[in-house]
Amino acid sequence: LTNLAREEALGILEPGDVLISQDPEVVKILETTTDPELGSAGNELLLTSSIQFRILYASAHDLEDLAEQTINALYTDGSFNPDLATIKLTQITDPVTTRDQVSRWKMQVTWNEYREFDQEKVIRNVLGNKPAEAEKLLKDSLGLKYMPDIEINPSWWFRIPALPFRIRIIGEFE
Repeated sequence: LTNLAREEALGILEPGDVLISQDPEVVKILETTTDPELGSAGNELLLTSSIQFRILYASAHDLEDLAEQTINALYTDGSFNPDLATIKLTQITDPVTTRDQVSRWKMQVTWNEYREFDQEKVIRNVLGNKPAEAEKLLKDSLGLKYMPDIEINPSWWFRIPALPFRIRIIGEFE
């Protein structure tokens, strides 16, 4: 019955759930019947048991919530923000349970982060500059990893417009 309980538990687990106890533990014997009844004569004895098992696991949902709370606690200064939709959990080691019933294992958590910029400030920084100068200015002043791409329309203009309402920021900053 233990093997059957293990197989049934493994079939119920969701992707990302972490199995803590490999062997199901008997919680309670719900019912036991024999045929023929104990004390009666017979050539064969049929024993039927209904047993409640317990197998410990950590749900993927709970692990994701824990990761999200931990990540949010890391971002207190407001310069960068975590992109919580990109959280990825990877189990590194199998759980080990100590004598005092504490289970430990290693997980790796990865995520992307983004930085929000004041668009009005970005526009003020580039007003009236040549595109190459504005790109370098933005990269340096905003600490961007990659050089931004500034497109001017119509293409024959050689400077960024001097009027803020003529400038649009499209895309995302990394």
